[in-house]
Amino acid sequence: GYWIRLLTNIFMFAVLAESVNIIAGYCGYLALGNMFFFGLGAYTVAVLMTKFAFSFFSALLTAGLGASAFSVIVGLAVLRLKGQYFLMATVGLLELLREITTNLSITGGGQGITLPIFPGGAMVANYFFYYYMFGLMITSIICTFFISKSYLGYAFRAIKFDEDAASVMGINPVPYKTAAWAISAFFTSLTGAGYAYWMSYIDPGEVYQIMPSVKMYLMMILGGAGTVLGPI
Repeated sequence: GYWIRLLTNIFMFAVLAESVNIIAGYCGYLALGNMFFFGLGAYTVAVLMTKFAFSFFSALLTAGLGASAFSVIVGLAVLRLKGQYFLMATVGLLELLREITTNLSITGGGQGITLPIFPGGAMVANYFFYYYMFGLMITSIICTFFISKSYLGYAFRAIKFDEDAASVMGINPVPYKTAAWAISAFFTSLTGAGYAYWMSYIDPGEVYQIMPSVKMYLMMILGGAGTVLGPI
């Protein structure tokens, strides 16, 4: 049981590191507060399952698509910023969502929210989330590989190295930056959604933390930012 949970955590952080690699490693936008997508996914699943009787998989799909849609809407304003200003904006969004969640009754406020117990017992749950995080990690690697070999990946790199030069060469940065953040948000939110059901209890202070974002960046940088297997 211990090793299963340890490996599940490793797979989870691998997905998170690969997710931030897409927006930061390839596109060059330092989304230090990217964990707000993790919290958004976690609370979407928690609220839908407890308040609206959604199944886990239907709530999971809603969490992933909802986080991507949220990134597109917010990105229209936030992605106009660059460098440390974008970084600070993402940290601000993290703090904003934590405060909103803390003050909403539907999310349980500061007391958090308890999810339904996974059917089949603790060992079945451990194995399910082990394979869930492992599958998510493999999917994120495959997605990043295809991005790195596609026109999309080359556009991301061009924006990273010189956004103005990329614009002159005919690459409109806005849709590409938005796409990078939406993909990153999708994988991050799915990770948060799985984590919430795995733990069966979450609170704002737990899922809206800044330190996991720092860990994700360290993993990406030490492994190799802008590479497929570096963050893993």
